[in-house]
Amino acid sequence: MKAKVLFDFILLNVPEKIAFGDLISSNFKRLAEKFVKPDLDLEIFDDDLKRLRLGHINAQNGGKTEKALLNQYEEKVDDDLRILARYGERIADGDEALLISLGFRLVRSSSTHQYVELSVEAGDVSGSVVLCRHSVDGAKTYLWQQRTESGEWTFAGATTKCKTTLSGLTPVTRYYFRVAVVSAAGTSAYSEAVTKVVE
Repeated sequence: MKAKVLFDFILLNVPEKIAFGDLISSNFKRLAEKFVKPDLDLEIFDDDLKRLRLGHINAQNGGKTEKALLNQYEEKVDDDLRILARYGERIADGDEALLISLGFRLVRSSSTHQYVELSVEAGDVSGSVVLCRHSVDGAKTYLWQQRTESGEWTFAGATTKCKTTLSGLTPVTRYYFRVAVVSAAGTSAYSEAVTKVVE
């Protein structure tokens, strides 16, 4: 199996994400002879990082508009990082050391840990989201957790189905979600988190 980038950078808070983005940009430039033409122009990426940096400053004392803009800028940088990560994977062609030299962390496959797919969509009413995980054979309960960017993981509910709706969330706020599965074999590790700005 070829080396894959772990998209855990979406979990970084904004200052950490800016520093991480600066590192990734710098490393792509340093390794330009190997990564000749990234799928995303690095000048555009650097501009997106600058917008995120200014958006973070403006949101510190701003209102809903400034926070909404910050969320848009952060989502753009997340998308940029995904594009650069996929480009890095393609060019590295399985060379783990080369991918690590770009600054990304790699998915480590093992027989005991299974990476699961979890999706999040806007709910029918403001302040709600719908979470959906692929069903697991033998699952008895799905344990859902949520957190805001600066908060701790909190219990969001337990269901017998692999889909749930969470409500009462604060609009125009970025939330992170994850899920664990309880079966006869025990409780799994929590999934890789997904994120969404609640509408």
